Amino acid sequence: MFRKLPRHSRSCSILLARGFTAIGRTKRSFASTPPSSSLNGNVFHADTDTDTHPNGTQTTKNQQKKLPSHANVVVVGGGIIGTSVAYHLAKMGVEDVILLERDKITCGTTWHAAGLINTFGSLSATSTAMRMYTKKLYSEILPEETSMDTGYYPVGFIELACDQHRLEYYRRVAAFNRLCGVKVEEISPERVKEKFPLVDTHGVLAGFYVEDDGRVNPYDATMALLRGAKMYGARIYEGVAVEGVTTTNYMRICSISGKTIKDAIPRVTGVTLESGHVIKANNVVNCAGMWARQFGEKCGVNIPNQAAEHYYLITEPMEEVDPSWPVVEDSSKCVYIRPGK
Repeated sequence: MFRKLPRHSRSCSILLARGFTAIGRTKRSFASTPPSSSLNGNVFHADTDTDTHPNGTQTTKNQQKKLPSHANVVVVGGGIIGTSVAYHLAKMGVEDVILLERDKITCGTTWHAAGLINTFGSLSATSTAMRMYTKKLYSEILPEETSMDTGYYPVGFIELACDQHRLEYYRRVAAFNRLCGVKVEEISPERVKEKFPLVDTHGVLAGFYVEDDGRVNPYDATMALLRGAKMYGARIYEGVAVEGVTTTNYMRICSISGKTIKDAIPRVTGVTLESGHVIKANNVVNCAGMWARQFGEKCGVNIPNQAAEHYYLITEPMEEVDPSWPVVEDSSKCVYIRPGK
């Protein structure tokens, strides 16, 4: 049922099943253009002469709230990462949090992410706890707090084991995940076939299935985080490009083997905008996503983050494909298949 595509020099091999979205290891995109953000309450725009708000009213540039000169925390980047950081900081009671987005909320890579939510797969207790919290955040917490649907769809998730080494490894992962509270079940190739009828189970030894894992709509999830952040007091500014970080040096004095050593350590003092405006800040959070490395370089910080080219494939809708089928992943082929609505 799957057709293997030619291998690209800079991407993983991909399997294509007609009627599905098939994506390589870097999890990305389904829409063709990013949607424009709309949210109850104002999201400030700093680069336009006229803004239309959700209530239909317009404000001119000189009527908008001016950019602040100081903030406790400046979050750079208005994708799923930046809005999540702003939301959680504000919810924890951190005051004077602002988020700066160079264009529109989700316009970077967030708007076309796959939105997969899977709790199975980690041997880290911390990572597993974060996965479980994330699922609860999108399925329960944000909808209750913000009255916004994140598009969470618990279709289930199946990780395929197609060789003996992966089977042994996934059994160890499954045992640990159950200890952490993840309800993962080892299922036979026949049951994999029942749950995903178009899968060719030749060579499949077992599947590891979590019934209530699934996917969210990345745009809707980001908008819910954005509303939550604003509810807890964070301020959001669109159309504000951050050029770099301002720093100062402070002297660190320490004693090593009886010797007193002094050295200058750079400390963040704020951000400089493309317009030349400076916002002083106690803390700056780099949430620039795919551009985090470039932004870090401007600050003298090396971030080991590199965007990689990959294929993703979208098919036309097919009657024989049920969108409620689970997400299926085969790490040995560097691929996952996500039926879509």
